[in-house]
Amino acid sequence: MGVFYKKNHYDLAIKVAKSNNFDGDSMADVFRKHGDHLYSKGDLDGAIRQYCKTVGKLEASYVVRKYIDASRVLNLLEYLEVVHKTGHATPDLTSLLLNCLTKLKLNEKIEKYVGDPSCDFLEPETAIKVFRRGGMFKHAYQLAQKHELYGSALQILLEDVRDPSREDLYNALEKAIQGEEAEVVLKRYGHALVSHLCQIDMKSADGSKKIVRLLCESPSKRELVDMFIANKDILVPLLENICLEFEPHDGPLMNLLLETYLDQWVTEEFPTHEKILALLTKAPECRSWDWARALFACKKFGFSEGEIIAYEKLGLHSDLLGIRFSAAQNSDSLWPNFIETCRKYAKSKPSLWKDAFYLITSPGETETPQFIVEEILDKLLEEGLLEPLPILDKLCQTKLRLGSVRSFLTRVLDRREMEEAEMEAKKLQEETRAIRRHTENIRTKPSVFQGSRCNACMQKLEFPSVHFLCLHSFHQQ
Repeated sequence: MGVFYKKNHYDLAIKVAKSNNFDGDSMADVFRKHGDHLYSKGDLDGAIRQYCKTVGKLEASYVVRKYIDASRVLNLLEYLEVVHKTGHATPDLTSLLLNCLTKLKLNEKIEKYVGDPSCDFLEPETAIKVFRRGGMFKHAYQLAQKHELYGSALQILLEDVRDPSREDLYNALEKAIQGEEAEVVLKRYGHALVSHLCQIDMKSADGSKKIVRLLCESPSKRELVDMFIANKDILVPLLENICLEFEPHDGPLMNLLLETYLDQWVTEEFPTHEKILALLTKAPECRSWDWARALFACKKFGFSEGEIIAYEKLGLHSDLLGIRFSAAQNSDSLWPNFIETCRKYAKSKPSLWKDAFYLITSPGETETPQFIVEEILDKLLEEGLLEPLPILDKLCQTKLRLGSVRSFLTRVLDRREMEEAEMEAKKLQEETRAIRRHTENIRTKPSVFQGSRCNACMQKLEFPSVHFLCLHSFHQQ
């Protein structure tokens, strides 16, 4: 073989090697030497054909270094195609192959590699990067779709394609939602995708509906809510879908839906009053629902009916009474609700009657109905919550009519007379008991007379003297 090499008889060397059944490595070495000989003579085409026979045995970088020059791209491409077809490609070689294809604008071959199922040797992520760098966005997108790399597909549509079609965007959204990495993909690209879709379908209500439908089908829909805080057309239907079959930890999302409803209620975008009440009725079934947050939202947007429900659930009865009072001042028909709140909750919290008294005696233009004033004053006396004098003092500072407090004044006066009569009766009873005890002592016990002076003249007693059981003593004369 050495003689053949020295005389450059490589054809004979190859025939001899084959007839002697050289192993793969030895045959590759013969082909390499033949290729090197042809390369040194300038026969680049012949050399590359010999190098192609060494694939899998000879290190690919050996050949690549010889043909990396721009003028030899076709020869390099021929070699790289053989490398890929025989399954010996690496990501770097794939990148080099695609760079050659894009540089030579060989669109037919690119189409074949991208679309032909038999050409499965391309490393998709590497190929997509090369196509994007080469400006071949269509092929990059097709390859991403083929290999279900929906994150890459979305990135290409949103960052590379100038005017992506409506169909491609919806298709990308649908595929991303159904993929295993839906949450990661949508969190990264979802907001930009929906923005594009909304711009395209800004005059079509069907656009938002389709987006919502696709999002609601995603198992990661709860994690996607934050993306659409600023887009109420998508946020509200998405939250409503979640709340239809809520989970125990969905309370914060239900609170967010309430706040969104209230914001729409204030701006009167569409009637949400019934929806708000329905949500407040359903919300307690969710263990993570936050009534304090709901109360804050209702107060912020001035939704008094929601405040009432929240106060009741939180047990803030004094605050509940205050809002009932404010409502009654604006509408006389609501006064029964005010007094009914007192009756209902004062059983466990009697001081609520005192709170009600201070409310009705606070400065204001609206006069409290007489039957409510009378009932509150009666309860104050019955429960002993306030003394009459502080009550009268407070009443003097209000604009309540005399007729509203006449019965109270009568009861106070009657109560004063009754108290005086009771005190006199107790005094007489005590005196009677003392006399009876004294009489019993006289009747059953001996009496000791120790008086030394006459109770008439107050002189010193002289015998004989007279002593009485009432312990008085006198001279006998």
